[in-house]
Amino acid sequence: MRALLIALVACYAVSGCVHAPVRIEAPAAAAPPDWEDRPSGIAVGPLDAAQPFSAAWFPRDAARIDAFERADASGTTLAERRITPASPDRATLEIKDIASGETLVQTHLVLAEDGSWRIERSRASGIESTFDPPALFLPAAATPGEPIAEPFEVRSSGRGIPNNPGAGTATVTAVGAQSVQTPAGPIDAYALDIELRFAIGPAKMRFDQRVWVDAGPTRLGVVASEQHDTVRVFGITFLNARTVSVLSEPGAAHD
Repeated sequence: MRALLIALVACYAVSGCVHAPVRIEAPAAAAPPDWEDRPSGIAVGPLDAAQPFSAAWFPRDAARIDAFERADASGTTLAERRITPASPDRATLEIKDIASGETLVQTHLVLAEDGSWRIERSRASGIESTFDPPALFLPAAATPGEPIAEPFEVRSSGRGIPNNPGAGTATVTAVGAQSVQTPAGPIDAYALDIELRFAIGPAKMRFDQRVWVDAGPTRLGVVASEQHDTVRVFGITFLNARTVSVLSEPGAAHD
């Protein structure tokens, strides 16, 4: 416990660990006048909250490299999103966001028998987590405004957090069909809110996302996202990081 507190206090004192809100200025083309410019800088069209979500829109076996504009507290950079099938025996995807040779976010997804996509492992904001059972990421189907919550067990390490077991809940809420403006052009998408909340000893972690999944024929997966990561220990905030990502250019398939 003492080592955990020392590491977290050092993190706070040296690197700040607390980030101000961020805004991306990526979309070059002007959005239609009836679209909303969100505080994150992402421009979105009118919301259709009557249409249900289907995980069938998410690519199952894509192997591609796309370019994304990615903004955080340090500024905006061009990142590469590499999507790779991770296993020949089952539907799995390894998704990495890479900038300047550094892997910023890494997520290992698996397609469950019920048609939902689930997170087996992830690394974000310097924290690595393994979920058992895999945490819900995209439900097979969802009705707007009706949250789907499922428990999981987890082991996390990084930022002074020891590799100890914990438990939490994944909650996914379908928001509705909503087009999103990107430097690659407007994309017909579907918005969802994804929340991962869990505790490991005194550390309370929360990873919140608003994602827009390509719901058109191109099946590009997540084309825009707003993420807010927080870590609190004994009620003290040691991490408060925001990230915004928008598809800049769809890439080509890779081996």
